[in-house]
Amino acid sequence: MKHILVADDDSNIAALVARTLSGYKVTIAHNGLEALALGATASCDLLIADYLMPAITGDKLASRLRETHPAIKTLLMTGHRSFVDVDGQAVDDHIEKPFHMGELRAKVAGLIGLA
Repeated sequence: MKHILVADDDSNIAALVARTLSGYKVTIAHNGLEALALGATASCDLLIADYLMPAITGDKLASRLRETHPAIKTLLMTGHRSFVDVDGQAVDDHIEKPFHMGELRAKVAGLIGLA
């Protein structure tokens, strides 16, 4: 079963994403530092991270996780229309908030396949 790590400081969004992606194994981190700790102990196929979180932004989180998990795919969620150009190749795709759950499922399937 494909494993997805969801990092968002808004617990409602994280829970909604997890429910939407039933069929995948989903682990929720409530901030980027928690996601780094979870990523250090578990193998994940996909990171879905909010761009703007306290302590570490989603693109920096993706970059740090890629250091230990080079094959992890990443999807950045952002509420900012002026999407910040991410460094290097840490982020594979992004989705703008608010988004439809069907759009999220399609992006996930495109990155790691169907559940």
